[in-house]
Amino acid sequence: MSDNPALEIETFPLDPPPGYERASDLPEPGTPSFWAVPVDAESATHAPQALEGHKRALDGPVEDWLDRRLSVIASGEPLTEAVADVRAAPFSAVGRLVAGTDGNLRYCTAWVVAESLVVTAAHCVFIRGSVPGRGEFADWVRFDPHYQAGPQGPRYRAVRGHVYRGYTRPAPGRRPSRYDYVMLELDGPIVAHTGALTVQAGGNRPRGPFMAVGYPRVPSGPFRFDGQFMYVSTGPLRRDYYALLEAGNGLTEGSSGGPWFSLTDAGPLVVGLNSTKPVDSDAVTVTPVFDEAFIALLSHSLAVMTGA
Repeated sequence: MSDNPALEIETFPLDPPPGYERASDLPEPGTPSFWAVPVDAESATHAPQALEGHKRALDGPVEDWLDRRLSVIASGEPLTEAVADVRAAPFSAVGRLVAGTDGNLRYCTAWVVAESLVVTAAHCVFIRGSVPGRGEFADWVRFDPHYQAGPQGPRYRAVRGHVYRGYTRPAPGRRPSRYDYVMLELDGPIVAHTGALTVQAGGNRPRGPFMAVGYPRVPSGPFRFDGQFMYVSTGPLRRDYYALLEAGNGLTEGSSGGPWFSLTDAGPLVVGLNSTKPVDSDAVTVTPVFDEAFIALLSHSLAVMTGA
């Protein structure tokens, strides 16, 4: 047990009630029941280009990273585009997450960090109560990798989660956002299907720009976001304070939990995730800093999962 109460780990089961599969497939609020283009394995990849209100989809954002980074540095504004190929690395390890709590659904983004283990924002699976220090975990969580206008392959259910009490039971006056991440164990192996992302934690603080990924649901500016397509938003670092980073990021609700990438000599590494946005601003997003606490929670989750 840690001497710091905030770093005590809370493990919670995810035991879905009968019929949750049907509930999770109901039409989403605000989502049309039909599409302007056929949704099949071939057309879904390019659907963002065909749907009105979507910008042209990316074609190789990692290979073109330098050009995008220079563009973002020059303009100071985030560059937001749809992902054309969700099966290409590193996007293949990202998927859409649905959490059900008392019949209410919450849509987020998650990413594979190890075999049968995904990471998302803690607020996606923990509903904070009106009384400080109280809240409720989700009844069930489902992860759909390669989601693109619908599931595109195997779907996975989370069976157990691990989170810090610094998020679920923050001390008075403490911001829980510094611990806004959770590890979720899945009901089957997944890495062979998706690959896994590598995390850079501790050491020198990342300086950006950052490439944030997610499934935004709330329309913003020229984007008709609807939660059906994966987007990437590359933006510069705006603020670096205490245990949080703030960067330009055009993604909206639904992208919570999606990874932030930084380009290094080792390739794109995850350095954060979509956590919160300032009030009345769609242009920036905050991430907790991935420090030793993140690695400790990851190590604990792997040990519990493997019985080590």
